[in-house]
Amino acid sequence: MKRAGVVILHIVLLIISLFCVILLVSESSKLYNLIVTEDIKTAIVEEKLVYNDLFGNFEFYIYTEDDDEVDVSQATFEKLQIGDTITFDNKDLFGNADFYGSIFLLFFFLLGPVYYISFIIAQVKKAGCMWLLWPVILPAFTLPLIAGFIILLSILIYGYTTLAQVGYNAVQSYIGTQHETDAVVVDDFGEKNGILEYDYYYLTFTYEDPEGNEILMEKEVRPGVYDDGLATEALISYPTDNPYRVHTKGFALSDIFFYFERLIMPIMALLMTYAGFWLFRENRRQNLKDKLAHRKKSWLDKKKQRAK
Repeated sequence: MKRAGVVILHIVLLIISLFCVILLVSESSKLYNLIVTEDIKTAIVEEKLVYNDLFGNFEFYIYTEDDDEVDVSQATFEKLQIGDTITFDNKDLFGNADFYGSIFLLFFFLLGPVYYISFIIAQVKKAGCMWLLWPVILPAFTLPLIAGFIILLSILIYGYTTLAQVGYNAVQSYIGTQHETDAVVVDDFGEKNGILEYDYYYLTFTYEDPEGNEILMEKEVRPGVYDDGLATEALISYPTDNPYRVHTKGFALSDIFFYFERLIMPIMALLMTYAGFWLFRENRRQNLKDKLAHRKKSWLDKKKQRAK
């Protein structure tokens, strides 16, 4: 009787698992179509803006008459002029509720095959009804370990990537002949957050490149520059061959703490690397001491044996 119940349960779980696999394939196809399907739109260019962050990374945006914000390449940005027509994909994937619904259903349908596999393993290992808890217990133990490893790896990758970007952008911004000019500040925005969030300071200003073309830029700046920039002008410099690599003049004591806060992840990455090398060196040194102590003890034991 017990054997018949196991067979029936096996068949039921198999049917549910196959049904979930079919639903998985169907939902995966739906999600794929949702991702690749384009929503093509044509509009008139109303404004062009360059965004330059604190460390010199910049992005190019086109604003249309319908208030659309389009992220474009530098080549497209320089090619388009106000009044031109732009064709772009207007799809907002992350603002679509169907996208998140599909991801949830994929994980939900995955439970069918997972429970069926757990049941098969339990029958082989004769684990009784414990298989019902495996899909819950195993993630509870493994996910924190995986999450911890991912967090440490992310800190290292983000930290060293940021350091590389800061170094590269600094070199690109300060080498070559510098062009100094006054930028006209048209807008400003500052936000002071708590301990868990960064403070942000932005100035939006217009200036001219060496050829006389007007550029509108929104730049993230230091607190000292932001306080000075609340006037109508801000002193900026850029390489003559790249007018988008703008850097601002002046430095205040508050800027030191501001940079320390913004560079905390790269600093943590450096400290973690140093700690790793220090632990490796100390472990290696301790192993060498243990080997020398073992050899010395062996030599003394042999000496005692010969003395007898």
